[in-house]
Amino acid sequence: MVENRSVLEQAHEIQCIAKELELLKSVLPGKFVAGCIIAKLPNSWRNFATTLKHQRHEFSVEDVIGHLSVERNSRANDSHGKGTEGISVANVVQKNFHPNKPKGKTGVQQNTEFKKKGKKTFKKDKKKGGCFTCGSDEHWAAKCPNKFKKPEQDSKIVNMIVSNDESGPSGYGNLFTVFSVCQSTDWWIDTSANIHVCADISLFSSYQATGNGSVLMGNGTSASVHGVGTVDLKFTSGRIVQLKNVQHVPAIMKNLVSGSLIREGFKLVFESNKVVVMKYRLFVGKGYECGGLFRFSLADFCNKVVNNIHSS
Repeated sequence: MVENRSVLEQAHEIQCIAKELELLKSVLPGKFVAGCIIAKLPNSWRNFATTLKHQRHEFSVEDVIGHLSVERNSRANDSHGKGTEGISVANVVQKNFHPNKPKGKTGVQQNTEFKKKGKKTFKKDKKKGGCFTCGSDEHWAAKCPNKFKKPEQDSKIVNMIVSNDESGPSGYGNLFTVFSVCQSTDWWIDTSANIHVCADISLFSSYQATGNGSVLMGNGTSASVHGVGTVDLKFTSGRIVQLKNVQHVPAIMKNLVSGSLIREGFKLVFESNKVVVMKYRLFVGKGYECGGLFRFSLADFCNKVVNNIHSS
């Protein structure tokens, strides 16, 4: 495991690998997978890993992930408390920094060559600019009131997209929300999106080029819809789900399955860190939570030949 990624996310990936090996009839014992997660913890988690190894009872994979979640929350609370305490101490030091000047001959005489001639006014230096913390031209960064404020770390990027297709709505609505982080061939379930979106044309089993549609991103830029088609999702269970009316938008960074999938008779069950897909009480597939969304566990299934139908 690496330090710059979430430990829980990396533990879920190890769990997904074990599940895929199980489907290939190469079953790994749960104790072995749990020990692998503990052994692969990064250096900052070594003390916690040692504590788990000294426990007398054996852990399952779910137990290890539960302990990691509790430890992560505890560390987040401790770091928040230390930051608040450090700011309070700094305020006390700044308040008592200038003691009363000594009186009498024993005191240090003030040099008359450095007498204050009045309060200096702030003048902006065009070469250096103003405050680089908040961008204001009224003060320097040393006197900025916002210099102790911490930036928000876990904020998500949300793209509000409005369809401007002249052919009218596709039946799923005109306004939808997607979360975009990085482009990949994975598929994610997003209950806030009301249409299916795909960025890779090679994933389509049938495709019809349109060229006359566009979407408006949340940052004010527009992205064109190159076409509409069908995508076949092959789960690791071997079952295939066919998505119809999938919008091909290369600017979208994540392939999204809309929550409107339940209209076609599917049932989505979200439990703990897992989502289960069922249809008419039959198991179809599943996925795991990763970065705030649930990623489907799919087999390597890519259409090498796309049935490209150009619109007239």
